[in-house]
Amino acid sequence: MNIEREKRALQEYQALLEAWENVEIVTKKDGTPFKTLKRNFKNCVFFKKYNMEYVGVSISKDRHYYHDDLFVWGNNGVEGVKQQIEDRIKMLETSVKSEEEAIQVIENNTIDVNELAESIMNSIKEVCNGNMTAISHYKFKLMEKLKEKY
Repeated sequence: MNIEREKRALQEYQALLEAWENVEIVTKKDGTPFKTLKRNFKNCVFFKKYNMEYVGVSISKDRHYYHDDLFVWGNNGVEGVKQQIEDRIKMLETSVKSEEEAIQVIENNTIDVNELAESIMNSIKEVCNGNMTAISHYKFKLMEKLKEKY
């Protein structure tokens, strides 16, 4: 796991979550929806691609541009699109939480992994009496085993 990659993913998920949370549902003064689906939503765009309709959000944060869109399923109206957006928000909230936990685990355990690796290498050096050829052999075997198991 690369912590920088995890931090970038977290930034992206947070930006998209913010963008989807900013989508507003608007109605006529009497509370009924507009006839045209896209007029019922603010802070998002509706577009067609390959004869299918999508709703999307875009956001620019910290010199990065993020875009996300959802396929609008059939003729499911305002409530259907609203449900899709709510589902996307829940998924992004889960992704943000997961990335935050992953970053926390990586940051808390990086030292332990480094110490463990150093300890293993010291044991190999001791067993091999400093013979570089033997050390290289065991280092190679260790890497093979790690790749095979994990």
